[in-house]
Amino acid sequence: MATLETLPSVVLDLVCDFLRIDHFEDCRSLHSFALASRTCRLASERSRFRRLKVKIHDLSNVAQAVRDATAMLTGRMHHVRGLSVDYESHCADPRSHLGKRCDHSTLVGISKQQRRNINLDALADLICHLPGLTHLTWAMPIPAPPALLRPSTPQGPNYRLEIWELGLQSLYTPVGQKAREMDAADYTILTSPRLDTFSCWDISAFDDDGNWSYHEEAILQALASPQCQLEHVSVDYSEPEASFSTQDVQNHRRPSRPGLFSSSLSQRPHNDQSTSTSKRALTSLSINFRPAITSYLVDRWKEVIDFSTLISLNLGVVKPELLPMLGDMAATGALRSLQVLELTPDLLEYDNVERTINDLCSLLKVLCPLRGLHLGRTRSHAVFDTLLETHGPHLRELSLDEPVVFTSKNAYRLAEVCRRVRDLNITIRRTGGDEAEVAFYHALGHLSRLESVSIIFDCTRPEATGLINHGVFSSDKYNREARIGLVQDALVNVAIDEELARSMFLTIAQTQKRRANQTGSRQFLLRRLTVECLDSDLFGRGDYSHSELSILLEWLRGHWICESSIGLRDPDAILDDKPGGQAHKAVLARDESLQRKMEYEEDLYEHLNGVDPLVEDAWLRLWLYGRGDWKQSWKSQPLASSARHMPV
Repeated sequence: MATLETLPSVVLDLVCDFLRIDHFEDCRSLHSFALASRTCRLASERSRFRRLKVKIHDLSNVAQAVRDATAMLTGRMHHVRGLSVDYESHCADPRSHLGKRCDHSTLVGISKQQRRNINLDALADLICHLPGLTHLTWAMPIPAPPALLRPSTPQGPNYRLEIWELGLQSLYTPVGQKAREMDAADYTILTSPRLDTFSCWDISAFDDDGNWSYHEEAILQALASPQCQLEHVSVDYSEPEASFSTQDVQNHRRPSRPGLFSSSLSQRPHNDQSTSTSKRALTSLSINFRPAITSYLVDRWKEVIDFSTLISLNLGVVKPELLPMLGDMAATGALRSLQVLELTPDLLEYDNVERTINDLCSLLKVLCPLRGLHLGRTRSHAVFDTLLETHGPHLRELSLDEPVVFTSKNAYRLAEVCRRVRDLNITIRRTGGDEAEVAFYHALGHLSRLESVSIIFDCTRPEATGLINHGVFSSDKYNREARIGLVQDALVNVAIDEELARSMFLTIAQTQKRRANQTGSRQFLLRRLTVECLDSDLFGRGDYSHSELSILLEWLRGHWICESSIGLRDPDAILDDKPGGQAHKAVLARDESLQRKMEYEEDLYEHLNGVDPLVEDAWLRLWLYGRGDWKQSWKSQPLASSARHMPV
C-alpha cells in the first residue's frame, strides 16, 4: 500500500490504462484497484473519465441525454480528454425482445434538411464546458452544430474534431438538375479550423432518393485551400449502376464558392500544372472504390495531396495497373514517409496473375520498411517471402487473408523474423481442431510481443465439388457415407462454442507464457483473440447457397471475442488449465453471433420438419439429443488433446 502511495501520478495513470483493457467494458480490475487507497481511487477516476462516449438514443429528447451526462460528469469535467458522440437507435425485432440496432445512417422519415433543424444546443454547450477536451469524435448522422466548429478561444477547450460521416447536405443534387453552390452551413463544416479528420461514405454516388453527391469535387477543392486543416481523410466511392444516366451528372461540375478555393480543379484539364496549387500534407488517406481503384483516381488525388507526407495509406481493392504506378512513386521518394499500407490486388477477373504478383513483390521491395502491412488476396508464397525479407523485422501490424499461404510452418517463420508484431489479422484453414491446427496456435505463441490476434477460419472444401447440385445432395460422385462425412466436417468446422474459443486463446497464451518463463520475463502479453468462421459457400459457388444446409451452417458458425482478465494477478495463473482452474476463469469470452443466430432462428424452425434426412443423420451422429430444443444439443469438438501441450 505504501508503495502505491509513493508512485508518481503518471505511473498510476499507466497502471489504470493497463487495467482498463480487462473485462471488456465493465473494468472490474480498475474498480478493485480504486479500493486500495485514496490515491488509487483518484487515479482510477482520471482513467475512467479520460475517454467518454455519449450515446443518443432519441433525437427528439437530446436534452435528457445531456442532463444524464452532466450529472455523471459533475466534479469530473476536467478529467475528460476525448469524447465521442454517437447515435444508436433500436427498432423492434419481431423475433426477439432484445431489439435490433438500426443502421447508423438510417433516420426513417427524417429528410436531410430536417436533420439540420434538430436542436443540439444543449449538447454543444456541455462539450464547450469540458476544459481539458483535446479530441471530439462526432459520429452522429446529422451535421455538427456550428458552436462546435468555431475556432478555439482562451475560455473554451482546444480540441480537434473528427467527423465519422461527413454529409454536406447542399452537395446532393437530383439527377437532371443543375448543381447548386455549396451553402454557408456546409462551407462552415468543410473549412472549420477544428476539423482534423473525416470519413465520407458517399463521396461520389447516388443516395437513396436518387440525388447525386458532389462531395468529391468539394473535398478535393477544399484540400487545395489554405483554410483547410485536415490531416486524416477517409472516403468511399460507389460506381453508379448502368441503369443510371450518370455521365452528364459526373461531367457537370459545381462552380467554386468565392473565396474558398485557391484554384478550381474543375477548371483545368487533368494533370495540368499551369495553375500552381499547394498540395495538402495529410497524415493518413483511405480511399475505397467499388469495384476497384484505378490509376486515374489516384492521379486525381495526387493533384491536391502530397503523398510523400503520408504515414498511412489505405487503397482497398486496387486494379493491377496501379501496382507499377505505386512502385514508381516509392522509387522516386513520393512515399518516403509511409509506415502503414493496406491494399488488395483485384485478381478475381484478371488473367495475368503472375505479372500482378511480380508487380506487388517489386512494390514491397522499393517501399521503406513498414510498421503495418495489410494485404488481401495475395495467393502467393513469393509475396509472403518478400514481406518477411523486406519488412519483417519492422512490422508491428500484419494482415493476411490467404489461408493457402498462412500455414503453421509459415507462422513459425513469421515468429522468427517478425519479433515486434503486436497485432495480427490472418485467415487460416479450419481443420476440426486437429494436430495441424493446434500447431498453428502454438506457432502464434512464439510471437513474444503479440497482444491482439484476429483469426478468420476458412472452412471451404473446394475439392468437394459436386456434393450439392441445385440445392439437393448428389449421389453422382459420393456415396451416402462420404456425403455424411463431408456434412459432418462442415458442421464441426463452423461450430465454435465458448469452451473451444477459450481453449484457442489459452493454447496461444500458455505457449507465450512458457517461452517468457524461459527468458525470465514471466509476463505474457496476449490480451485479445477474435475468431470467426468465414461466411462463404463451403462446397463451391452457386449451387450450395440454395441448400437448406446453408441456413443451418449460417446459424451455427461461431464468432467469439476472448480477452484476458489476469490484470495484476499472478501471470502463472494462465497455466492452471485444469477443469475449474484459474486459467479458464482468467479468460472472458463474448459471443458476437447472438444477433445473427436470433435472426436465423425463424428460418430454422421453418425448415425443421423438412430438413434433408442426410443432414439430420449427420447431425445426430455428432450430437445426440433427448428432450428439449435440438439446436441446443451441439457443442464444439475439443482441440486435439495430444497436441495441447507441445514443447515450446
